[in-house]
Amino acid sequence: MADKNFGDKLVGSIGWLLVGIILFLGSFWLLHKSIVRTDYTDVADRAIVAEESKGDTEFVYVTGELKSDEFLSDGLYLDEGEYLVVNRTVEMFAWTETIEKDEDDFKYYNYETKWVEEVPESREFNEDRYHENPIKAEKNFKEEVNHATVGGYEVDLNKLRLPTLESLNLTDENVTLYEYEELQSDENYDYIYDGSGTFEEPEVGDIRIKFSILKPMNKVTVFGRLDGKNLVPHHQEQEKGLYRVFSGIFDDAKSVLAGEYKTAGTMGEIGVMILMWIGLMLILKPLSVSLELIPFLGKFGKGALILITAILAFVITKIAATILVVVNSLVGLGVIAVVVIGFGVYFYTRKQPEVKPKK
Repeated sequence: MADKNFGDKLVGSIGWLLVGIILFLGSFWLLHKSIVRTDYTDVADRAIVAEESKGDTEFVYVTGELKSDEFLSDGLYLDEGEYLVVNRTVEMFAWTETIEKDEDDFKYYNYETKWVEEVPESREFNEDRYHENPIKAEKNFKEEVNHATVGGYEVDLNKLRLPTLESLNLTDENVTLYEYEELQSDENYDYIYDGSGTFEEPEVGDIRIKFSILKPMNKVTVFGRLDGKNLVPHHQEQEKGLYRVFSGIFDDAKSVLAGEYKTAGTMGEIGVMILMWIGLMLILKPLSVSLELIPFLGKFGKGALILITAILAFVITKIAATILVVVNSLVGLGVIAVVVIGFGVYFYTRKQPEVKPKK
């Protein structure tokens, strides 16, 4: 029986070999995407100050106050205020269902109550009796002003990438409460609470409401092109990616872009290493299974393979990344060309037969 199990494992590991090869090769594609990508700091350097623009085709940047003459509310709880964006999130205390499987693929259904934004349909539960969810009493809401300006130029908020919304502190001065509703807080947010239970011990169907907003900002930088008194996305694809709100001046925007570029590169390399490591583990899985025949080397061999493939993945990724960086720069290409030509000349001259002078 043991031999049969070993045979099954070996055949199964060989089946995973192809998957490992695909993952290993795919990691190089991912590395290429991670290395050969747009550095938006270089794109930003092409922009000129909007006041110096002489036409509507130039790539410019504007630094100034992000503001609007309009006022926003959610039309229900939040009073009107100087908000550029208002987002209302409604959560309900509801039943949820999770499914687990054992080794024999038998399903177990678990039910628990928790705060959720999207309320599950009780009718879709395996056991809907005693796990009934009512309809959420209020809906989510989001709205932004129709007109906003940066440094006197109007921007399109539908296309403009905005900063992350900030949580709004709720008080009796900025919200209107109705009967049985109250203000409550946890370590992260302020809420409007409405329900039969309490904030600490809610009942199914109770709701809590939080708000996140974007207020006017004193100094921001936005890239684009001018269309009269409007600042719109530039027509080139790379530059459209800079139609966003950066807090601060031009140099602050470049610092943000440089940080994002570095972080994305680091995360990309880590992802490549993990993918390559998994691929190598699957490629060498038949060897790992074979080591089980030797009791002494069984566990030791598996541990060694994990360590060896991890080191290989790290080394290969670093070498491949370095080569890609060099190959994708003009200087790097020149260096490689000189080295290749130098080796070619060296080996060519070594192979030439020695010409003896005539006597």
